[in-house]
Order: sequence, then structure tokens, then C-alpha cells
Amino acid sequence: MNIPKIFLHKKVLLEEIVKLDLEQIHYLRNVLRLKNGEKIEIYDGQGGKSFGIFGDSKKESLIQINEILSRNVEQYPKITLAFAPIKGDYLFHALRMATEMGVRHFIPIITERCVRRNWPKKRCLSIIEHACLQSEQPYIPEFNESIHLFELLQAIESPSCKIIGVPRIDTHPYDFEHFLPASNSQTLLILVGPEGGFTAEEGNWALSHDFFPVNISDTILRADTAIIAMITFANILRKISFVGQKKLNKGEKHV
Repeated sequence: MNIPKIFLHKKVLLEEIVKLDLEQIHYLRNVLRLKNGEKIEIYDGQGGKSFGIFGDSKKESLIQINEILSRNVEQYPKITLAFAPIKGDYLFHALRMATEMGVRHFIPIITERCVRRNWPKKRCLSIIEHACLQSEQPYIPEFNESIHLFELLQAIESPSCKIIGVPRIDTHPYDFEHFLPASNSQTLLILVGPEGGFTAEEGNWALSHDFFPVNISDTILRADTAIIAMITFANILRKISFVGQKKLNKGEKHV
């Protein structure tokens, strides 16, 4: 049986009693249909996980913490997704899927061909949070304000590996020797353009700043499809790199 889950956005202590706000009460009562005395799984959004008992009355609703688990330690490098916002509901679908696949940082970028320059940030954050709960991710991703593409590298701390989606590029995209050594580092930055693609100037800027070009498909992908394809590509390679590094370290111990 699945245990209902909720984010409290704070670190909790054993036996602590946490009072809930109106939005949380509505979610637990009316969405999850949680009953008084039932068990609930709690995330703090920063890697912490605990369990508690839901207490519900006419006056107030609360959770009493009765178990705290050890804090989650990330094994793989953080993925940052810099993307041009997509029109319609495709934006929300892309955010949900990207969160489920492990993106830890979203940076909306403005490009020359960007078709959407405004979006409901509150709804985006709500979709991201619910996707975290659904996929049992203990960290809530960051979501930046939009910036221009050329300001991107000022917004994050020195990503050690940067890849950009480029359709039908002539160079071979699967140059593992180039990509793998850097992929097991602290930050992996994925750059995906708008529906109309990057301009020549924007593409040249990315390549001049050491973004590794990746042609994920021989066909032209829709922007939201390209986002998920690039995250899948990065996830596979960073895990290959992580496993390889563990084997290397284990071998060094026996020397």
C-alpha cells in the first residue's frame, strides 16, 4: 500500500508536532483523502525524509513526527536544464517529466526565436513539487527567473560538463572519450533551444564556450521531446561514468 506523501519545506525533529496551513490541510483531506491517525511520508525538499501520524480535528490539523530516516546523499552529478520556454501546456509536461528524470535546477532562457517569454511561475513550481512527490525525489529543484542566453554562464557555478542539443550536426555526437570524464563531476548543464532552434550566432556562442554538441536524433524533434531526449542521454552517460569511476577507485585500492 502506498503511503501518502507531502513536502513540509522544513527540517523536522523526532516527536515534533507540525501544524499545517490551509493549503496543506486541503491537500491531505480533500485530495489524498487522509484520515485521522493515518501514516504519512514527509520530505523537507533538501534530502530529508521522515514519517509521521496525521492528526485531524475541527480546530486544526497537524502531523506528529515519529520516525526520521538518514538524509539522502546524491550519487550522481546534478543536472541543470537551461531551456527556452515552450508554448501551451507542453511547457508543463516538459517540467513534470524533467523533474521525474532528476533535473535539479531549471533555468528558463530567452533566445531570439523564443515564442514564450512569460509563464505562470507559481503553477510551474506546483507541477515540479508534485512531480517530486510522485517520483519520490527528496530534493525540490531550483527554478530561476528567466535570463538571456548570453548571461547563462553567469547564473551557475562553473559547470564542468556542458552539452547542447544541435539537430543534424556533422560532427559525431557520441564521442564518449570527450564526454565521460567530465560527467561524474558536480554539475552537468544541458542547453535546449526553442521550437525554431538557435540562431547561428547563438549556436556559435555555445560552441565557443565549450558546450559539447549532441545530435540526439536524425529527425527534427519538438522542443519538449528534445528536452526529455537530452536528459535521457545525459542520465545514461553520467551513470556509465559513475559506475566506471567506482570500478576505477576499487581497482586503485587493491594496488
